[in-house]
Amino acid sequence: MYSIELVALDLENAASWRRRCAERFPDDAARNLQAADALDRLASEVRKPQCSELHAEVAKLSREDRNDCFAAALSELARGIGFRANVNSGRELLTLLRDLCA
Repeated sequence: MYSIELVALDLENAASWRRRCAERFPDDAARNLQAADALDRLASEVRKPQCSELHAEVAKLSREDRNDCFAAALSELARGIGFRANVNSGRELLTLLRDLCA
């Protein structure tokens, strides 16, 4: 089962991956670095109390029988931030996860 801390850690891992992509693909470094910054910001935001009413919903959706869906949705969203997905807040990210796995 995912906790909010695991969601935040996945976002931070995606940010690290984007920074490695910036080094590997210097022609697209700016966009990868912007995506990494956005992912770090989202990781910080999902931990905030303003998202707490979504924390329980996310935990419920990520229980064992839904964990594959949840993990895949989180991975897809995180990889797309700054490229094909515009997510403006931690609340929006958690809401998208909830809706994708409901």
